[in-house]
Amino acid sequence: RGKNFEVSLYGTEVPNVPDLTYTPETPETPAYTNMLDTVGYKDGYRLSGSSGNETENIGTDITNHIPCNSNVTVYMKNVLAPYTSDNNYLHFIACYDENKAYIGGYSITLCNNVEHDGDGNITSFQTPAGTQYKDTAYIRIGVQDINETSIITVNEPIE
Repeated sequence: RGKNFEVSLYGTEVPNVPDLTYTPETPETPAYTNMLDTVGYKDGYRLSGSSGNETENIGTDITNHIPCNSNVTVYMKNVLAPYTSDNNYLHFIACYDENKAYIGGYSITLCNNVEHDGDGNITSFQTPAGTQYKDTAYIRIGVQDINETSIITVNEPIE
């Protein structure tokens, strides 16, 4: 009693036990930054072409202010933005200065380098350039649908 001593369950030899190192699986980090994770979006709103203000509108969604300059490429995935629609508010870009004052905006279909997928949804476009838009510090995008699977990036292609 009161003394500690070691007892071997295997006699004098320890059996050869294989290394059972466990490496947990980690999800791959995407090669892009989804701006929606930072700025978010609003369901049931659209952007005014004359003021850049948001107004309630069932069936359309808008992003909050995305940090972005003029003349850069914006990529979109899982965003319902029908290229063929005549309704500008289903695919609208609004540009704002560093104080989030409205500069101007128009249909994304009028932007340079517009790309769309086989379903007709806009997948990338170049933000407005030129003198009017040179002070762009933020953009907002209005489309038919943004949801939890949507991805919007600035100058980062989506794989």
